[in-house]
Amino acid sequence: PFAGSILTAIGIMLLISVSYLWREKGLFWRAGLVCALMKSVSPSALIFGPMIAILSEAILIELSVRLLGKTWAGYIIGGILAMSWSLFQRISNLIIVYGLNMVDLYTNLTLYAQKQLNIQSDHVWMPIFLLWLFYLSAGIIASIAGIMIGRRAVRQPFVPEGLETKQILDLQKGKKEQPFKWSVAWLFTNLLAMITSLFL
Repeated sequence: PFAGSILTAIGIMLLISVSYLWREKGLFWRAGLVCALMKSVSPSALIFGPMIAILSEAILIELSVRLLGKTWAGYIIGGILAMSWSLFQRISNLIIVYGLNMVDLYTNLTLYAQKQLNIQSDHVWMPIFLLWLFYLSAGIIASIAGIMIGRRAVRQPFVPEGLETKQILDLQKGKKEQPFKWSVAWLFTNLLAMITSLFL
């Protein structure tokens, strides 16, 4: 449960922390677009839902940062919006599936929220509200973690290590210290295993 939310939280932390190192405008939505396109080639039956979620979450962070700047408020509100998108997309999918029949929609949302939170309530909106509080909290935590990681990365810049003279001469001569070992048999075994697992 909440596998998509965990991945979203990790994505929020990465996006926010990297924004401290790369200051380009549009970084969030462009990263989301690249990740969504990468999802399109993943070996899975569920592609369009995650693609829409990835791009939408990145656009929400981008809008928040554009409106509020690269501040604590901009990052945290962006993180909350991105995390809340999962719940919003779930509700939207139920509306698409069940139409405007609100009784069925409320019943399914209540059952979904009660199953995730393991609680019973007579109030129809209470489980959904409690579930949204989980997403809100996760968005705040992920955003703060991203801010702290980003600030730490700025304080401790990466210092690349130089190559030794022998290594440079070996590279110029085309000499490899440890040649990459590849196998055509293992390539076809991996492809066969992937096709078999998808078929099963």
